Amino acid sequence: MGHVKVNWTQSGRRHPHIGQLVTAGPYAYVRHPLYLGTFLIGGGFCLIAGHLWVSAAALGLFLTIYRRKMAQEEALLRDEVGTPYIVYQAAVPRWLPTWQRYPNRQGRWSWPGIVASKEWKTLIWVVVVIIALYLREEIVQEREFFPPGEWLKHALLLMTGLLLMLMDGTVELLTRRKRTLAPSTS
Repeated sequence: MGHVKVNWTQSGRRHPHIGQLVTAGPYAYVRHPLYLGTFLIGGGFCLIAGHLWVSAAALGLFLTIYRRKMAQEEALLRDEVGTPYIVYQAAVPRWLPTWQRYPNRQGRWSWPGIVASKEWKTLIWVVVVIIALYLREEIVQEREFFPPGEWLKHALLLMTGLLLMLMDGTVELLTRRKRTLAPSTS
């Protein structure tokens, strides 16, 4: 997301993929690196959880949903950007990265892209899910939530997970409140 900047479409919609066509960084190898990353994170969680049929169903659902979403975004980009996107689309694969980098790279990485995209939320929830999966495994093995000798570690992990969720919820609530209190520009 450091390469993507949020812009306005010609139709007046706010969209992160419209404006200057970004073909640098991971976009030089695959058209949808964010979805690939999300798929890999989700696949990792499915492997950690250890339920093959749940993993297969989750990954199948992911592919179904994101395939449609990718097609919609590509149609929007063809409409908004035109020929440069069509050339890029023909040269760079949609889903599985290529070893050859797209030659006409445009765009630069920046911290504001990370902040605006709320990628920090992804990090928070990855940590929360890892903590939850770890505690689940420990509880299954020990057959108790706070086993002797491990109770402090489990309590700290539980508090960390709850604190991260509270932090995310508080920031989200404040952001929504700020949006509803902001004066309308129309």
